Parts: sequence; structure tokens; C-alpha cells
Amino acid sequence: MTTPTPRLFTETEPPEGIALCIATQITRLRIRRARIRLALLGTTTLASVIATVNVGVSLASELTQSGASEYLTLLWTDADIVLAHSEAFLLSLSEVLPLSGITLLLAVLFVLLWTLPRVSAAARVAFTPTRSLAVS
Repeated sequence: MTTPTPRLFTETEPPEGIALCIATQITRLRIRRARIRLALLGTTTLASVIATVNVGVSLASELTQSGASEYLTLLWTDADIVLAHSEAFLLSLSEVLPLSGITLLLAVLFVLLWTLPRVSAAARVAFTPTRSLAVS
């Protein structure tokens, strides 16, 4: 003799418009997150652009003060002499180059190139109308 087991969970219908409310809230949170990212990454991008200009000017003055510009002009004007004495030329050039300035410029450029696509993606989401985000 088997007795029917009582049902613990009954099927209920969700309230009207709950899916639209959930989609709207998700869209609002997505836009808020994009605006926060845009503010942070935009500030970083602006700082790295300013730093790139400052470091570039500083590196240019270091190159002229160290005499590395004469080595680079020699490379363009008398390439056959440079090729004949390439080992001595490269050793001498490596001693003259301001490597700290070059490293700093490359680091700042890396930060700039890393933030640019992320700022673009955050701006695209932050400034897209909410209706088109709720549909996708």
C-alpha cells in the first residue's frame, strides 16, 4: 500500500513585469560600473598623456646633453663606418644613452596604450542609451 507523498513545492507564477525590473536593474548596475571605470581609467589616461609629454621632453634634453644625438646622426650619415666598427659603436652608444629615461618613457607609453581601449569600452557602455542595453 503506497500513500501519495505530499508536494512540498508548488508551482507559482512570477509577478507581472519582474523580468523587466530585473533587466532594468542589471542595466543600471552595468552603466554605474562603466562610469566608475571610466572615471578611474580616464584619470589614469590623462595622467599618462601628461607624463608622456613631460618624460619625452626630459628624454630629448638628456639625449642632447649626453651626446647620443651625435651617435644617431653618425648612424644616418655614415652607415658604412658604423658597420665597419659596429662593436665599438654599439658599446660606446650603450654607455652614452640615458637608459633610465628611455625605460621611463616606455613604461608610461605602456600604461597609456593599456588604458586607451579600456577607456573606450567603458565610455561606450556609459554613454549608450539604456533602452538599447536592456534589449541586448
